[in-house]
Amino acid sequence: MKLITILCLLAIWSCTTDEGNFVEKDSIQNITKSTGTVPIPDIVNNQIVIKFNNPLLPSNQKQAIRDTIQARHKFTIQSIEVCDCDPNGPELWTIGITQIGFLGVEELVKNLDSNASEGGVEGDLQFYINISNNPLSGLYSSSMSSKIATNSSPDIVNIAILDTGIDYSYFSGQFLYNTQNTNNGASGISGWDFVNHDKDIQDDHGHGSIVAKVITTELDITNTPYNILAVKAFDKRGKATYFDVVCGMNYISKLTNIHIINMSFGWYGRNQQSILRNLMDDVKNNTLIITSAGNLGLNTDEIENMHFPSGYRLDNTIAIGGYELESEQQNHWGVQDILDRIIIHKSNYGSENINLVAPLDGYNLVFNMQAGNRIETVHPIGTSFSAAYVTAKVAELYDRQLSVSDLKNQIMLTTHSLQRIQASIMDGNVLVRNH
Repeated sequence: MKLITILCLLAIWSCTTDEGNFVEKDSIQNITKSTGTVPIPDIVNNQIVIKFNNPLLPSNQKQAIRDTIQARHKFTIQSIEVCDCDPNGPELWTIGITQIGFLGVEELVKNLDSNASEGGVEGDLQFYINISNNPLSGLYSSSMSSKIATNSSPDIVNIAILDTGIDYSYFSGQFLYNTQNTNNGASGISGWDFVNHDKDIQDDHGHGSIVAKVITTELDITNTPYNILAVKAFDKRGKATYFDVVCGMNYISKLTNIHIINMSFGWYGRNQQSILRNLMDDVKNNTLIITSAGNLGLNTDEIENMHFPSGYRLDNTIAIGGYELESEQQNHWGVQDILDRIIIHKSNYGSENINLVAPLDGYNLVFNMQAGNRIETVHPIGTSFSAAYVTAKVAELYDRQLSVSDLKNQIMLTTHSLQRIQASIMDGNVLVRNH
């Protein structure tokens, strides 16, 4: 039997900073290109993402299942990477695909998901996810420990942001969710970097910091107490693997007091990705997830345009599109003035898949570059920031007495129903921003 290398397998649920055994993602050469006008991500044709339905199986039983799957589907496992922080969590298998009779990873994943006799594993494709380029000059002037929240009041809303990390130097006060006091074995002090495999969630791209700034700016206006948990799955180019996103979601799912998750990213097609979907569903009793719907102006109700994770339609998700205004908003405009001028142009749409629209643009975010007292103002555009705005509005409504379903209903009650867009957005729901 071929020796299988298992990466980062720890004896207990904890994070590791050992980077030595990890393969650079760019070294993966086996890519299958997609065709067509919708940007369906290219799959890595010698890797699959696996999750055991019973993660607590003894290691010898897991290995027996792996051996059975290899023999049945005519491939060999060359190495296994396990998610940081959870040795019993999802795995990334790099496989040899030259054996006669191997039908390809797409057929393999389909068979794993449909065949109960495989021993209780889920299988997903591995591919890359890209987010928009939102460069932000790095500040990096604060120590992370000085930003860790000390107040653990149950009335504080805890928000996870699965993105490029956060440049915490741009944010004042102690606002980072403290994982040191959790009882789930998480190492580090707040969040985790699944790109570099360490505890520093520093943002070297900008997108995650801008998403966080939209959220915290709104919450600071209303004096809503909050903690932010930044989980980094996207690198300095705004690129992530599906496996890193799964690992990030798996990490968040272990924390039972995260109330809202912001997921301002997505991909098209590849709709049979069950592991991420099921991890999102696993937190349905505790956590509401806000997802962005994409920016290509596509009808995501059509099968060929489907967008994920916004298209999962889970009870604990809200999919967010973005609206624009036909003319520049004036300070004296009221809600009706805004409703009269709303258009949906850049944002994706879909009356079945998109729950509501929020502002696509109009955000004036001020980042204090403390060195030299320089100010950087950012004006982001996209449904990433529509989702961030909704995340803030949901956080303002958070009450520990509310169930996830009640919280979702509460935010929907704050929307306006605009009849002329009901064919494009579910019930024509619009969350207006008039400041």
